[in-house]
Amino acid sequence: MGHGVYGAFTRYASVRSDQLFAVPPNVSMEHAALTEPLSVAVHVVEEIANFRLGDTVLLSGA
Repeated sequence: MGHGVYGAFTRYASVRSDQLFAVPPNVSMEHAALTEPLSVAVHVVEEIANFRLGDTVLLSGA
């Protein structure tokens, strides 16, 4: 899976085993489903933001 590949949000998908991560038993499927959107947000912040420890930020979204 990656950019330009359709079907990542389908009910079933075929992926390589090295692209999979086990969901720990103490993590609900609802919380596990938020991993991908959160990782996108973290990646963007790491790429473009110039924050420093102690800075004040506003996080806003739908």
